[in-house]
Amino acid sequence: MTSWKIISDQWKRWRMGIYIIYSSPEGECLVMERRVRIDPDANFGARVFIGDCVSIGAGVIIKRGGFIDEGAEILLDAVLGERAFICSGAVIGPGTQIGLNAFILKNAIVGPGATVGPDARIGQDSEIGPGATVERGVQIEQGVSIGRDSTIGVGAKIGRGAIVKDYANVRDGAVIDPGEIVSRPFMPWPEIRSDRKSVV
Repeated sequence: MTSWKIISDQWKRWRMGIYIIYSSPEGECLVMERRVRIDPDANFGARVFIGDCVSIGAGVIIKRGGFIDEGAEILLDAVLGERAFICSGAVIGPGTQIGLNAFILKNAIVGPGATVGPDARIGQDSEIGPGATVERGVQIEQGVSIGRDSTIGVGAKIGRGAIVKDYANVRDGAVIDPGEIVSRPFMPWPEIRSDRKSVV
């Protein structure tokens, strides 16, 4: 269990907000002192930033340099790697694994048990389904839906508004056009381009 202790009794101003410095097992955490909900069983590395109205559940681990913007929710037992960046309004589901330097943009949802690899980027308003795997360096644009237990291969690019259905596998390096619908289990070629037609 994290032992919280205030190590500075002076308010600090940064980015137009008001913060107070707390100690954590590995160093310092900057925590915004308005409407932040942090379960006592959550754990933080050094130099973690937690914004206004953030909710962090039991068993959550946020490693060194993590950034959680205002209004984000990090649910039960999620693990965020070093320098993971969670934007405002994003929801990280229970048991989710977020990798080193991953970016989860505004209002994105990462479902229970999903994995987002290092250096991946999940676009605004996108949704990653339960148990899905997004590998290293994947770039997902705005409004994309990734289905349950799907796998997006290393370095793939998913265009705006595309849909990857449940249990689909997208090959390493694949390029999915905006609005594409991917429903078959495997994608044998590096690029699929079909002017918004369904891939079956």
